[in-house]
Amino acid sequence: MYNKVLLIGNVVKDAETKPVKNTSVSRFRLAVDDVVKKDSVLYIDVEAWDKQAEFAEKWLKKGKGVIVDGRLCMDSWEKDGKKETEIYVKAQDIRFSNVGSGKSESETPTKTSPKQTSTPSKTIQSQQTDDEFSDVPF
Repeated sequence: MYNKVLLIGNVVKDAETKPVKNTSVSRFRLAVDDVVKKDSVLYIDVEAWDKQAEFAEKWLKKGKGVIVDGRLCMDSWEKDGKKETEIYVKAQDIRFSNVGSGKSESETPTKTSPKQTSTPSKTIQSQQTDDEFSDVPF
């Protein structure tokens, strides 16, 4: 069995970090677009430990676009005689993303090299192969 989750979204509020024994744990919520329901957003809790927790505390602020690579976890407990369950993602890697972070492409600095100004032949070939399959119904 394999448990792997990759999320791309925006931080809903600043990450909160707490000390646990000899390390620290940080929790934050991520807003991720729901690809099934087009105008819907999923809110997913994320937990980070050790170095990832330090990174989250320092850098993850509300609205920041991030990519979280981790695994799905579940905790269960009893509260007032009722069984409670929480499903969250335990982060293994957190990276910045400008996807959906509110920055337009004009605000993002880009470097151009001489190779980028000319049209590469590989791009032309891939466009031709795409045209060959334009009549395929799927």
